[in-house]
Amino acid sequence: VLDRTGRDGVCADHLEVPNGTYRVTLQFCEPLPAGRRMFDVLLQGQKVIDGLDITARGGQASALDFRFEAIPVTKGVLDIDFADRIGFPSIAGIIIEGDSFSRRINCGGPAYKNYEADQPPTPRSLPVDDLYREWALHQFGAEVADAAARIFTSMDSRLPEPATWITGPGNVRPNDRAWDEVQKEYTFVDSLQQLRPHVHGKGNLERFDFWLNTFQQMKGMAKLGCLWGAYGRAYDQVVHFKPIPSSMLIPPSASGHGLLGQYFNDTTRSGAPVLARVDSAIDFHWSRNPPCDGVRPDSFSVRWMGTLLADMSGPGRLGVASDDGARLWVDGRLIVDDWSTHATQATLADFTFEAGRRYDLRLEYFDNTWGAEVQLLGGVMNPDSIRRFVVSTLLPLRKEMVETIHTLYGHLLATVTNSSELGTIANWEQHNFPVLLDDPGAELEKILGRPLSEEMKLSRPYDGPPRVIVPTVRTMAGGNETLRLRVLILSRTPPTDASINWRTMGSARYDSQELKHISRGVYEAVLPVKDADVEYFVAVKVGDQQLYFPASALEMAQTLVVTGY
Repeated sequence: VLDRTGRDGVCADHLEVPNGTYRVTLQFCEPLPAGRRMFDVLLQGQKVIDGLDITARGGQASALDFRFEAIPVTKGVLDIDFADRIGFPSIAGIIIEGDSFSRRINCGGPAYKNYEADQPPTPRSLPVDDLYREWALHQFGAEVADAAARIFTSMDSRLPEPATWITGPGNVRPNDRAWDEVQKEYTFVDSLQQLRPHVHGKGNLERFDFWLNTFQQMKGMAKLGCLWGAYGRAYDQVVHFKPIPSSMLIPPSASGHGLLGQYFNDTTRSGAPVLARVDSAIDFHWSRNPPCDGVRPDSFSVRWMGTLLADMSGPGRLGVASDDGARLWVDGRLIVDDWSTHATQATLADFTFEAGRRYDLRLEYFDNTWGAEVQLLGGVMNPDSIRRFVVSTLLPLRKEMVETIHTLYGHLLATVTNSSELGTIANWEQHNFPVLLDDPGAELEKILGRPLSEEMKLSRPYDGPPRVIVPTVRTMAGGNETLRLRVLILSRTPPTDASINWRTMGSARYDSQELKHISRGVYEAVLPVKDADVEYFVAVKVGDQQLYFPASALEMAQTLVVTGY
């Protein structure tokens, strides 16, 4: 039993033991290959094991014990601490033996023979109710502080994660779960929305809306992930993308079926491979596990070589579905070039199969981190049935995706207050839109033989409420400095009036100066700084709406402390 259980990710054990001197035995057993885990162990604050790799020291899935004599306990507690180096520390059992006291613990497992069951982990999270209550009071005002704090407390450490940072902020992940199920995780957003009518004060409301829009955007991303997952599953049916069967693959040796795979412990395929074998088919879903013994679970690459013997004729597609990057050559010609980090996605090229013909194949693949999977896909197509399927299934899904992106993008734009948040906008424009809309749209137009209708495309003009954004808020300046502020005006139509207004602290009258238009919605404000602290605000009129930065400008403007005069 000790060989089958263990506590993984242990930080420390603090065990109640009567004062005295003890023999302490630490028991380990490692299911992982060498190199996957290494850590140090301390007893009573003194390092007793340095750089322990359990498998390298005692063998994989084998018992390994360390015994330490004359360990003193003077304060009623035996401290066993673990310091990680690679991966997370683990331990299978602990034995404490003294003249009149002994204790045996089956770490991570139940009671067994003379071993007691392991104790539950000590909670690492402190109560946060008072923290969120104080924070919500100052952010949103007393009227909603208690209710808002309860919502934030309920989501502390439980916030859903609809996106990753694989290639930048805001990467949406395709989700195989239905939105009817996933949306139950976002009921807290509706609860927060119900508080909005009770928020008083323009500054409080602006801060409240920032968080509300942030969570509404997250909810939209989660819905988009479900739609994208459904779209991907449906799109796979367009050409019946299935892994190329083993019967169509021949290794270089021409013996048997499959492709010769060379596995490397890096992403560049440099040096000699750590393993070479014939894989019967390229249809791997390794997730976070190593592809084979001797190859690590992340930052590895594979090169497959061999021949494809077609058993079908006609126009079709041939390509790769992978997480992360892949390249595919056919008869020396590169037909798939998708060498980047990303969640699972299929990249296929037009290909005409000729039954009985042999095609030389070379497939290269790398995994960066987290999930790892790769499939060699292909098949022939029936154009008429594919077009009918696109119209009946794919176009409705795309329309809903476009509508969802339009809504969540509006929430995203409502959260932008600084240059860092503009980075998320850039990531959507540069990474998400091509993958979610542009490339799939081009595929659909190719299949249909006509352009997509406008409702299948994301509208370009901004149609949300107008906003004034000052990406860099200056609160301090040197004497005699000419302060230049960049101002972004987000609106469908240009403003009819835009100015910066300032006064010396304590003065009654504001001076005013028109903003300088730089380009599109970008303006510049020039604020002369002399020898006194000032307060300032930006005023913008769009149509019949008067906007201010800060939102509370008429009651409380932005303070600028001037130094060095």
